[in-house]
Amino acid sequence: MTAQFDRPLAPLEQYARLHPVGYQWRVAWLTILGYAYPLALFGTLAVLLWPFSQYYTIAILGGLAKLFWLKATPPEGIAIDRTQYPLLFQELDALQTQLRTPPIHNVLLTDDLNAAILQQPRLGLLGWYRNHLILGVPLMQVSSPEQFRSTLAHELGHLSGQHSRITNWVYRVRYAWETLSRQNEHQPSLLLLPFFRWYEPFFRTYSFILSRSHEYQADRCAADCAGVENAADDLMQLSVRGRHWYKEYWTQFLRTHGLAETPPDSAISGLLQALSQPLPPQLAEACRAVALARPMDDDDTHPSLRERLTHYNLVDRPVPQPPPVTAAQHLLSNNLTHVITELDRRWQLQQTPSWQQRRHFVQEEARLLDKLNGAATLTPEQQWKRAMLTAPQNPEGAIALLKTALTDHPDHPNLNYDLGCLLLEQNQIEAFRYLQVAFRANPVALAWSFEAICGYLYANGREQDAASYLAQFEQVQDLRRRSEHECEQLKPKDRWQHHGLDPDEVAQITATLQQYPELREAHLVRKAITSLPNFPFYVLALRSGLNRQNPLQTLQGEGLVAAVRSRLCLSGSVKILPIAEGSSPLYRAIRRVVGAKLNLLQ
Repeated sequence: MTAQFDRPLAPLEQYARLHPVGYQWRVAWLTILGYAYPLALFGTLAVLLWPFSQYYTIAILGGLAKLFWLKATPPEGIAIDRTQYPLLFQELDALQTQLRTPPIHNVLLTDDLNAAILQQPRLGLLGWYRNHLILGVPLMQVSSPEQFRSTLAHELGHLSGQHSRITNWVYRVRYAWETLSRQNEHQPSLLLLPFFRWYEPFFRTYSFILSRSHEYQADRCAADCAGVENAADDLMQLSVRGRHWYKEYWTQFLRTHGLAETPPDSAISGLLQALSQPLPPQLAEACRAVALARPMDDDDTHPSLRERLTHYNLVDRPVPQPPPVTAAQHLLSNNLTHVITELDRRWQLQQTPSWQQRRHFVQEEARLLDKLNGAATLTPEQQWKRAMLTAPQNPEGAIALLKTALTDHPDHPNLNYDLGCLLLEQNQIEAFRYLQVAFRANPVALAWSFEAICGYLYANGREQDAASYLAQFEQVQDLRRRSEHECEQLKPKDRWQHHGLDPDEVAQITATLQQYPELREAHLVRKAITSLPNFPFYVLALRSGLNRQNPLQTLQGEGLVAAVRSRLCLSGSVKILPIAEGSSPLYRAIRRVVGAKLNLLQ
């Protein structure tokens, strides 16, 4: 039930291209197996147990049936109807007629830069779907009414009667099995666990190509209903201008309001204003190059932007300007102000529970920075941490700190990488000298900083250099995927090694962990990454209990992970692993590494 595929996609893609009909039938039979196994199991148990105890037979079958019953939690958002928003529903009515879709039962407005159709089965795997259309107002603010029509057509295209019944059926069943997998992950039945573990990831992988073809079919619906150019422009508005300003806005927002006692009440209205801005020409070209270079994600059925524009034969389409009238302004009309106010209120309410915790972490980081600034000597990792804590409010000061640290440690990859990134933000050409050192140690680092590199090069008229980096970026994508997969998948049989850190570094990490009375044991190891042998990837396994000093303030799970991460001075990639069960095979494998255990006794 992992998020990663258990089989490579390339052989399946090749088979689907060579034998499209055969592939569809294979997926169909595999889908039928998902129904046949539980039905056969229920039937067999009923026949075997009924003569002995009808009561226990019904109880067992009821428990098994419960595992296959999907808990249909309604999606969140502002529910709207046609009396208040006639223009939007007129558009939906026209598209539903053209695409021959089943009815939409619920239309919701959210604060996401996204749109989606959600089909929730009311009878588990047996279907009877309730259809929810979820529209992000920020996405509506990015596009014109004509461009946004393609978004609506794409989402409704997933329901269209114009498409293959097998494809639509598999698309819905695939979602149902993914939901069942998440639902039963922590309470599996012994009878169903082997089947779940084999079938769900196998079916998800094998049906992936068909689900991706479903996205292409939805794109064709978008082009048919809105026009090819509007469909392409809508993709560009979202992938380039929308995502750039979305990222920039939230970065600056948290930097400005991170220490506020309560979450601001105008977050979404500010976001919508930011999304209305045009991109300067050089920045637009840089963001466009990054978006087109971004490969298809093996965890996402959506094709890459380049693939989608190639199907439209418009891969050279420039980034469109912001529309004079946005889809939000047109389709929501006089109710837009009310919608924005309500989204602001809901966002503030949703963020309030976690805001104080986040503010506490920001204050903890400020105290840690004061402590590091007052220290007589610092290890390289502490020097890196001090610079990173300084950077948000004082990037020039952070640059000076990193340069000082590099005088004694000139080949330190992360000191070089972060200094290069900060210099790029300051539009300094010397950034590339430091980045090249980091790229030699870890080629995948190029993928992390590619957007900033292209932004600098295009802004300074160096298109040829940008093209060179683009070629390198495309070359490292496979390496990036393989290394990320290795880092995400932690197994007892992995090659676990001694962390290899200097005693001073181990001492300062141990001192940090000693500040948490919840911790009972801590083990620090390094996992060997086959695809990147020189890449230091650390795993810090923490076993905790009650806070000995104040049990009511005990940190557990993700709360403990976030608290430790905010204070940890370790520049390498590190996975903090909270251990709930001390006898787990993974924890036993980590504990066996000589020198892994950190002494938490003060």
